Amino acid sequence: GSLLCSGNLHPDAVIQRELIFKANRKGYYSELQKYHNVYAPLLICIAAVVVTVSELFCKIYLKLFDFQCSMLEELQILKETWINSRDPANFQKLL
Repeated sequence: GSLLCSGNLHPDAVIQRELIFKANRKGYYSELQKYHNVYAPLLICIAAVVVTVSELFCKIYLKLFDFQCSMLEELQILKETWINSRDPANFQKLL
């Protein structure tokens, strides 16, 4: 009997460990509930913003790319006009 009542097996130590375990479990479930109530919706909102910003950057990039392509086309036309012009001095009049 005295061996069972010493050290970690003492009833007071067992009760103390059980109380600590229950407190830790309660804290864990409290944090888990907080995550589901606060953090998960917040992360969903952040993900939606990231997707929206990414789409916006894609649209801006495509607009810039289109602008660059049209600018190159215009320069190519000007170059061809310059080359095909009989009198390069009159090139300004063509514009």
